[in-house]
Formats: sequence, structure tokens, C-alpha cells
Amino acid sequence: ERVEAGGERVIIRRLNRAETVKVKPHRSVDALVLGYIEGEFEGQYGVTSLLTGLVYPGAGVESFLQTFVRVGSGLTDAERVALLDRLRPLKVDAPLPMTDSSGRAVQFVRPKLIAEIHGEDLVAAEGEREQRTQQIAWDEAAGAYRFLGLTACPRLTFARFVTLREDKEWQSGGARIEQVLSSSERPTPASS
Repeated sequence: ERVEAGGERVIIRRLNRAETVKVKPHRSVDALVLGYIEGEFEGQYGVTSLLTGLVYPGAGVESFLQTFVRVGSGLTDAERVALLDRLRPLKVDAPLPMTDSSGRAVQFVRPKLIAEIHGEDLVAAEGEREQRTQQIAWDEAAGAYRFLGLTACPRLTFARFVTLREDKEWQSGGARIEQVLSSSERPTPASS
């Protein structure tokens, strides 16, 4: 109730004791893997982070996607190496140049894998500034993405990778944008 009323967290304190516990909301989102960044870590080479996205409803010639969050936390060393082997064969041309904070290029991939991501909260704006991410279209016949522009989309704080969802498919709602935006909040995908 506190969080729904706009509070960030609840702090619980036991009576007559100095102990306190912070309780924050926990979010779980299934997001489509759109790309990855590769590099060195702990003397090995593999995926340092994943670029994820969410899918707009409806199907047609193109599927409309919204970039959501880049996540690197939560991946084990073995998962980083295995993911690189799994993602490299899915590489496609980037719809726009994107890099991480170290300047390493995001390698875009065919939409196929869904990652379960956990985080603390969804942030729609910071101060007066609305959170905006890239909206892209996937053309299955051409095997290519197309950049459509920037659109409002909340950011998941303290995002961490949990697992790949082998039991879900993105085209049948496995990574839908309704997980983070209600239909009244959702912008209409651009078509040009």
C-alpha cells in the first residue's frame, strides 16, 4: 500500500530495539534479448551485458519493440561464456550505433531468447526528465531491425539477470510491454 501510494520503501523497526529492516518492492520482468556486449572479465572472454527489450502487442509484417534495460549483474562466469557462443550466430546489423559506458559496441541479435530480469523499481522519470529509450521494428522477412525513434519507457533499477526463459516465446507475449506500462500509458508504435 505504501509503494502504491508513491512511497519508495517501508522501514520496519522492532519495538524497544535498534534493529531496522528496509523492505523495497521487487519486480520481475521477462524481456527479449536484443543484443549483447562482449569483453574480458576475470581473465576470461564472454558477454559482459545484455541489451533487452519489450514487445508491443499485435503482429504484422513488422514487430515493434522498445529497448528496456541493459543488464550484466547476476550472470555467472560460465553463463557469460556460454551466452557468447549462443548469441554470436544470431548477430544482425545494428539499427543504430549503441555502446556501453566503456565505448564497446552493442552487437544486435535476432529476437529469440527471453531473459528473466529482477530489479527493485520502475522509474518513469527523474526529476522533470522522462525516461526514454529506443523504439525499433523487427522485419522477420528482411532479418533486420529499423530504428523508429525515442519513446517513453520506465527504467528498472538495480536490474540483474536471473535466467533464460526457454519456456517462453516473444511472439506469443513472452516479453510484452504491458509488464511495465499499462495500455493507457503505452505509446503507439511509430510506423515509419
